[in-house]
Amino acid sequence: MKLTGIKNRKTATKRFQRYKKPDRLNKDKSNTKLGRPIKYGDIEREIFSQIWELSGYICAKRLISFIKINKNALYKEYSCYLLESLEKIININ
Repeated sequence: MKLTGIKNRKTATKRFQRYKKPDRLNKDKSNTKLGRPIKYGDIEREIFSQIWELSGYICAKRLISFIKINKNALYKEYSCYLLESLEKIININ
C-alpha cells in the first residue's frame, strides 16, 4: 500500500482486477458457438417468410396451426423446394 499510495486495501484490489480482465478475453478454447444449434437454414427461412406473407402476417402461434391445416396445399405450392426442407417446416411443433 505504501508502494501504490492507496490507503484502502479494497480499492487496491479493485484496481488490480481491472488489469486481469483483458486476459479473459483471449480465449485459447476452440471457436465453438454458444447457444442453441441452428435448426433451420436459408431455404427454410425463405419458405417460412413466403408462408407468413401468404397467411397475412399472422403471429407465430397461429402460423403453426395455419401450416398444419394447409399441409396439402403447401406441398403443392412449394414442391420446387427440397422435400427435406418442406418436411421440417410442415412437421414443426
